[in-house]
Amino acid sequence: SAGMAHSSNRVEAVLSKKQIGLRQSIRRRQFGLELAIASTVGSDGDRSSYRRGQ
Repeated sequence: SAGMAHSSNRVEAVLSKKQIGLRQSIRRRQFGLELAIASTVGSDGDRSSYRRGQ
């Protein structure tokens, strides 16, 4: 039973590492999306201000 407990602990450790990796990749994706949205919104804003200038 001691061996079983040890193996389950190891599995939990591996799972927690995978979850941490998933969270980090999701965070990176969200950050990338925010950057992309900010850049498109920024360029749209530049275009509208440029039109107003004309």
